[in-house]
Amino acid sequence: MTDAVLSIATGIRAAIGLASENEMSDILQVSKQTLATWRCKKKGPPSVRLGKRVFYPVSDFNTWIGSQRAEQQDAPKRPRLKQAPSVPTQTITIKDHRDDAQENPSAFY
Repeated sequence: MTDAVLSIATGIRAAIGLASENEMSDILQVSKQTLATWRCKKKGPPSVRLGKRVFYPVSDFNTWIGSQRAEQQDAPKRPRLKQAPSVPTQTITIKDHRDDAQENPSAFY
């Protein structure tokens, strides 16, 4: 596809309110693979397949964002985890017996 055709196509997409998969992944800061997974699970923003490419209608995206915000506000708060009690520490001293063996070798043999 030439640069001129690509430029025209991008302008038309913008005029009718479609975001490309690359644009949507940049907006949401997720990978294209994550978007694909969301599409399969019917979890992410609504999408449209045109030929081999996937696009996201901007008006549907705005609605989806609003529903995400509402779900987060309606979701019950997760209880805070209790902090684990502190465990007392014990210092262990290890004596190096090599020094004793050098001072009194008969004690070790």
